Amino acid sequence: MKLIEALKKINRLLEKASDLETKVKRYHAISSIETATYENQKDKIAEWMQAHSDIIKEVLNLRLAIQRTNLNTMVTIELGEKSVTKSIAGWIHRRRDLATKELGMWRQLTDNRIREGTAKNTAGDPVEIKIVRFYDPERRDTMQEMYASEPSIIDARLEIVNAVTDLQENEPDNDAKALGLVYDFVGYLTTRNEVLKLGATEDAAPAADAIKAFCEERGIEYNQDVDFDWRS
Repeated sequence: MKLIEALKKINRLLEKASDLETKVKRYHAISSIETATYENQKDKIAEWMQAHSDIIKEVLNLRLAIQRTNLNTMVTIELGEKSVTKSIAGWIHRRRDLATKELGMWRQLTDNRIREGTAKNTAGDPVEIKIVRFYDPERRDTMQEMYASEPSIIDARLEIVNAVTDLQENEPDNDAKALGLVYDFVGYLTTRNEVLKLGATEDAAPAADAIKAFCEERGIEYNQDVDFDWRS
């Protein structure tokens, strides 16, 4: 099942749940002078209640599977002439509000309503007024343009990703996680301009620096004191 199919299935299931709620609300009780609509109406209510409970459980499982898939699936998007890789979950948060927050910060950089020109000082002498900017206007404009376009770029990319990404219905085991991380790291190395040499006679420091840079790029907490037993 693809991500988009899971999302659509959740909507269908929630519609069914709403229909069952409507039925239970309508038929759960009548007055003693009324005739029951169904031959075994008590059993029918119990049946609907159980069906509703089963649907909710299925929706929960699908939502958890979607979250798992979103956290484990890495997606690269071109932003500002730079390739940026994050999990689907990360991009969702960027799309939801974080890109807009960054745009808002860059929009704080203005001329602060200062007008350039000539004024007189307290002595009556003319003084030239210029704006002193403590930022790069060209970089500001570039960043504003990038962050303003980011939400629509994310939407377009995730629309494709949701259509082709398989839903991870089960939590991947440690071996699969470790193998995926190794492949991801090697792929990351191929995007760097620096050449990393590995071997018994090579200094290990550049490799450690590359791991640290990779973690920063992927949003992984880097801790040199971490227990490296990835099987635990």
